[in-house]
Amino acid sequence: MMKILICDDNREDALYTKNIIEEQKLAEGAEITIAAPDEFKNEVSGSKIDYDMVILDIEYHRDDLNGIDLGKEINRSNPYTAIIYLTEIPDYATDAYETMHCYFVIKKMQEATLGRAISKAMRLTSSRNKSLRIVEKWVTLDIPVDKIRYITRRGRRLVIVADEERETYMNIRDILQELPSNFVRCHSGFIVNLDYADSVGGGNVALKNGEKLPIGRQFKSDFYVGYAEYLGERT
Repeated sequence: MMKILICDDNREDALYTKNIIEEQKLAEGAEITIAAPDEFKNEVSGSKIDYDMVILDIEYHRDDLNGIDLGKEINRSNPYTAIIYLTEIPDYATDAYETMHCYFVIKKMQEATLGRAISKAMRLTSSRNKSLRIVEKWVTLDIPVDKIRYITRRGRRLVIVADEERETYMNIRDILQELPSNFVRCHSGFIVNLDYADSVGGGNVALKNGEKLPIGRQFKSDFYVGYAEYLGERT
């Protein structure tokens, strides 16, 4: 079941958004939760959230917290959660690009545009597999793809680098076909999960934890195409 959170400091506005989703049948069968910003901040700061989609109001009637701040926390907690921003002020669109998000909706235009936003968010989340199945030492393992930072070749084996390393004799081309589109080959011996990328340049992909993966000359063109498509999906 898809899980959607609506976060707004005005409960009437949140209920209005929820009603649009239900009346227009934009996400049939989804579990829809409403939370105030403080309530959600405590949740997202304390552990990994498991919402598929979060609809965030950007502007709150306070100086110490806004939707962009929460968006950054969501990206950190679970980069697979699709973010839709709501606002009454179009100027906030520029600030929204500080985070990975999939749509920006003006509140007064919700009835006309929220459907497109949710449709894109659903395509984004549903296109990504939840786990990668490998065989390691005759044992079948399912590895959550959101935990995988990158995959590298070590001799005849592939090493899946996540919370712990796993090894398999799968072919690098074959394993790439089993992964969602945020995994891109950057080198003959590396596949990178772009959700963990901090920056790209100087012939490397710099990860958020400081690791750097090489961009091979042979794969440079295809990598940048994949990187551009990834950025287009997330914004």
